[in-house]
Amino acid sequence: MEHLEHVYPFWEVFAGRVISCRVHSCKPDPAIYAYLLEQYGLEGPQTVFIDDTKVNLEAAAQCGLHTIQFKNPAQCERELRALGCI
Repeated sequence: MEHLEHVYPFWEVFAGRVISCRVHSCKPDPAIYAYLLEQYGLEGPQTVFIDDTKVNLEAAAQCGLHTIQFKNPAQCERELRALGCI
């Protein structure tokens, strides 16, 4: 993971991140969503989780997060705009 963080510059775009190998949990385990919310002081209904996998979206929704199923960039952008995120 450290190699990827040094090689790819896009990480700077994000204010935070949850790396599964660092928190010893991965989707769709509810613990990873709980970690995300707690670590960054977020509230589920005001947090948007984007993923292309239904099982991950279902788990996030059960933890109270708003979800968007990613199908393509244009669709995702439309849904984020509809929510007022962008």
